[in-house]
Amino acid sequence: MRKLICRCPESQQPVDLELYTDYATLARIGSNSLRFQCPHCGADHETNVGAAWLEDTLEGITTARVS
Repeated sequence: MRKLICRCPESQQPVDLELYTDYATLARIGSNSLRFQCPHCGADHETNVGAAWLEDTLEGITTARVS
């Protein structure tokens, strides 16, 4: 399982959504939307899961994006 990451639409900073998933699940739920409170700008945002990506938790680098 890997962290699901997206970007703050205001600051463009990466946001850890505090969700863990795998590639198969990410591909299956890519059209779903989710809401989160941004730790960077403090605003509530909504994004599609497909706009997020998985982070390699061992290396701290992005590894996949579903679009």
